[in-house]
Amino acid sequence: MPSIIITCNLKDFPKKSLIPHNVTALHSDDFIHKIIETSAFSSLTGLKKEVKGLRNPPVIATDVLKAFEKVELTKTASALKSINLLIFNIHNKTTGIPNSETRENWIYCYSVNFT
Repeated sequence: MPSIIITCNLKDFPKKSLIPHNVTALHSDDFIHKIIETSAFSSLTGLKKEVKGLRNPPVIATDVLKAFEKVELTKTASALKSINLLIFNIHNKTTGIPNSETRENWIYCYSVNFT
């Protein structure tokens, strides 16, 4: 089994240079996205813990997800948003699909208050 280099900088790790060393390169976003696919709830809980620890300055989960997108973690941000929305919709199934403002507030509340 080959070793894997996890990086956002795939251009510096061409496949033909890695093959002789039995190494492959994988984009960070693909790696994290695979983890989220295999453990969605734990991933969202991990995001919650990270956000809760960001106190100086305090941020909300949507800020962190926007930061993920800025650093090429678009699949990661999208997957976490989707999982969060799914949980939100299950939680509020009697009220129907919430508007976007309510969703934003849910992400904040979920990331801060979920136990």
